[in-house]
Amino acid sequence: MARKQTQVLTLEEKLEDARTKNKALEKKISRKDVDIFKLESEIQSLMDRLRNKEGQINMLRFAPPFVPIHIRKRSVETNT
Repeated sequence: MARKQTQVLTLEEKLEDARTKNKALEKKISRKDVDIFKLESEIQSLMDRLRNKEGQINMLRFAPPFVPIHIRKRSVETNT
């Protein structure tokens, strides 16, 4: 009888240990999920900035050389 009781206690201890490990793993996973979310949002913001820069480069590619865009727009408005 004493032997069965010690076996039950060890099983309960193993179960408690497994639950503790499970909670620790869940915390690690949730932290990694947050890190992944932060990285995804940072990547998205960098891609948006890259698209913006590409748009600026395309605007400058078709602009006359060495003429700022705001001056060019004013001269177009006065000519019409």
